[in-house]
Amino acid sequence: MGGTTAHAIIEEYQSNKTSIVNDDDQAFLQRISQQLLLKRTISYQHLAIFVLLNRQQSQEQINAFLTQQTLAGYSLVQRPQIPLTKICFVFSSQGPQWWAMGRQLYESEPIFNKWVTLIDGEMTKINNDEWRLLEELIEKK
Repeated sequence: MGGTTAHAIIEEYQSNKTSIVNDDDQAFLQRISQQLLLKRTISYQHLAIFVLLNRQQSQEQINAFLTQQTLAGYSLVQRPQIPLTKICFVFSSQGPQWWAMGRQLYESEPIFNKWVTLIDGEMTKINNDEWRLLEELIEKK
């Protein structure tokens, strides 16, 4: 039976039951959980990972965590420290904002100057000196 206003369920849904059978499976799930959490953008330094099948395992793991005991199914992970880099300015070099936008930055910031000059040199080689980045961005017109 079917249609836009009625549906019939012919058979009951049977979910696949998963269980952790041995230590190898447990270690695998723990590694996978850690990798998923470590590779994603999470701002917390310390992470607790719980792998569970039912409410009882959840309660056991949380109790073990709170009492600082070791129990299969959960692990504590500390994310590696990544040094903070501070971006002070993003120069998009888009003409619609202002064609001479990078001039003051080029004149006052040695690192910006160095990289724009290097990029200009490489681009000049590629296009046979037909177009210069420095002429477009920095030099007065």
